Amino acid sequence: MRSDPAALATRQAQGHQMSGVDVRFLQPLDVPRLDPGWAGQVAGHEAGRWSMLTAWRGGRLVGSGCLRWEGPFNTDMAVRFPQLVELAFLQIDPEFRCAGIGSRLMSFGEAEARSRRETALGLAAGLGNQRARSLYERRGYVATGDVQRDRYTDSEGQQVQEESAYFIKML
Repeated sequence: MRSDPAALATRQAQGHQMSGVDVRFLQPLDVPRLDPGWAGQVAGHEAGRWSMLTAWRGGRLVGSGCLRWEGPFNTDMAVRFPQLVELAFLQIDPEFRCAGIGSRLMSFGEAEARSRRETALGLAAGLGNQRARSLYERRGYVATGDVQRDRYTDSEGQQVQEESAYFIKML
């Protein structure tokens, strides 16, 4: 289900501003400021497959995430939860962690999911990332007991294997 384009444009124009940080959907004016490695995420955003959530302080990207409308990125979680919208790749610049930016990105994403009449969001947190897991639990996400296993190549070309706990929040 798509949002009303006028309502979406209004939310994008207004964003959420607090402490000099603007939380909003990725906008065309933002794209030139992104590292070229973001091309795939931008393409998915422009195609409507997901919505990129961004947090900016001045011209600096200090946080981001993604609402994936097609279901979880991980194949196993997509099979297990095929109708679930996923809040994925939530990341905050280390200099800005513990400043509430992650919570603001999550609130913004949750509000958008509700506006599209979605009933739940899923997300994954690394098994060793207790800080993120605690944040998600405080915000009402509940661990499903499922472990998501991912393999990817990091920005330095190294192969990474990661295990994450999967969480769901009813909206």
